Amino acid sequence: MSFRPSLQFTQGIPSGLRHITISSPDLDHTLVCFLEAQPQLESLWLDCPSLHRKSPFSASPWPKLKFLTIDYSALPHFFHLPASVTHLAVLDIPEHTHPRPPKQTSFLENIRVLSCHSSFNSRVLMELVASLPNLEWIEIRESRPYLCIVEQGLFSALEPAPKLRGIRFAHQVVPPHHGLLWEVYFNIVESLQFVEFYEDLGGFQRWYRHSVEPVPVRWRCLAGNEWLSDWVEDVDQIVREELLLDGLF
Repeated sequence: MSFRPSLQFTQGIPSGLRHITISSPDLDHTLVCFLEAQPQLESLWLDCPSLHRKSPFSASPWPKLKFLTIDYSALPHFFHLPASVTHLAVLDIPEHTHPRPPKQTSFLENIRVLSCHSSFNSRVLMELVASLPNLEWIEIRESRPYLCIVEQGLFSALEPAPKLRGIRFAHQVVPPHHGLLWEVYFNIVESLQFVEFYEDLGGFQRWYRHSVEPVPVRWRCLAGNEWLSDWVEDVDQIVREELLLDGLF
């Protein structure tokens, strides 16, 4: 559904919604009241910058919230909430951030999946990753070429992720003549199992630790929902012949 802060409800604010997508110019009082009236909320896409210094939300309005997509400026308003969110997607990561994410809250400790939807400063991303001690999966969902992302310091940004198991580049293809470039990730993060890249034929390929060639994979979910899925169980390994046939039809 869409929502405008100026919208007036003639019969009270609707409640009981489980999935909400909102784009708004500001996180105003009407919007906060509407969101807090949804105790059954499971997924929230909140494309809305915030200028509030303190969180406008009460202590625990969404005990069932698992999937959160949010503008980086509004993310601090969720740090004090109880642990429930496991999948976090961040929009519009700034070049400079203030304040920094706190070192330890139950909300941040519960995050297992992080998806980055914009270009980023490596220091800002490092601060965010460092605040997620149990992070297992990270998705880079921006449009810049892979080498541009690397030059921004992605390697160092992922160092503070001791439990990271998988890195996924949703739009980046392995650059020509850079076949061993991803091995740097395995050297930096001991727990890392694979690095996944987009493939020109429409699929994806995973480079596993100590592998000599990539493994083509196909996600069982809709495109764009990979970060919400199980990164192990919801992926099928495929043979090259299947990829070629898919490209023909």
